[in-house]
Amino acid sequence: MPFLLIFGNTLAIWSAILVVGMPHFIFATIGYLASNPKKFLLQFALAFFFGLFLAYMYYTRVPNALAPFIFLAYFMWHLLINEQMFESTIATGYEKWQNKWPIVISWGSIALVVASLGIAAYYQIGINNLYLLYGLWTLIFVLIFSIALSILRSQNQNRAPWGFLFIFIVLLVPAILLFARVWQGVAYAPPVFLALFHFVSWYVFYTKRLRKYPRTIQEFGFKKLIYSWKNSARMFWLYILILQSIWVIFLLVYLYYPNQSLKSATSFLVSPQWAPFWTIIHVTTSFLPPRQIALKFSLNKSIRVLGKLNLAKIPN
Repeated sequence: MPFLLIFGNTLAIWSAILVVGMPHFIFATIGYLASNPKKFLLQFALAFFFGLFLAYMYYTRVPNALAPFIFLAYFMWHLLINEQMFESTIATGYEKWQNKWPIVISWGSIALVVASLGIAAYYQIGINNLYLLYGLWTLIFVLIFSIALSILRSQNQNRAPWGFLFIFIVLLVPAILLFARVWQGVAYAPPVFLALFHFVSWYVFYTKRLRKYPRTIQEFGFKKLIYSWKNSARMFWLYILILQSIWVIFLLVYLYYPNQSLKSATSFLVSPQWAPFWTIIHVTTSFLPPRQIALKFSLNKSIRVLGKLNLAKIPN
């Protein structure tokens, strides 16, 4: 609300995604690399560079009118996967991070939200293609039917993800469809609202998990400074407050400091134009699995395969 009151429904409100979200982005990166930096660094770097490619495509290929919806669809994919993990982990008492949902419910709910965003984009942008609209509505009804059927056929309906289904299907999908018909103006505020919801829900989940299972970080010096936020909920929130204060200062420098070189440096961290860039990098790297990806290459097998090719039949 402070950002909305200060900047209104303009692109400037996207600064909130970086000012409030950067501590979350930092925690996610450090947390992923914390267990074994040497082991996970290569696949993290590959995901990072793939995120750079996606960001380049976003900034150079996506029309401005469609950009908020593409950004939100990619971010919602990330948000919904995390919310599923939250509910699945809470059901087991926070002991083990997991997501054991049926595929139809897990991926169907994500596709349902993305399809509803597609309809919102259709009406907001004024796309003139009824076949596309009918296809999206058909997809929505098929997904709703499939999810409902999966729940009814479940042997243990008491363990169905009712909280997730209520918030993100019963409430969010109709809200998106209603937004498509009544919203006036550019869709800058909705991505900010959902992004802030994601950041806060992560903090709430991780706080409760740390209270049940505090970590003991056996590190010294600089490593202890980086990882000690995992020791307890109190340390976790201390780091949040420190990082949040730093980014608020960056925002004030960006908005009001007269030195242009310093303003340019801080703009990379808080400017609304950079919000999609950092968010795309964060979302892309968050899809990495919690274990190392094994890439095996057999030289002898490759030679045998090449030996079976009849190169004379391959045209120049």
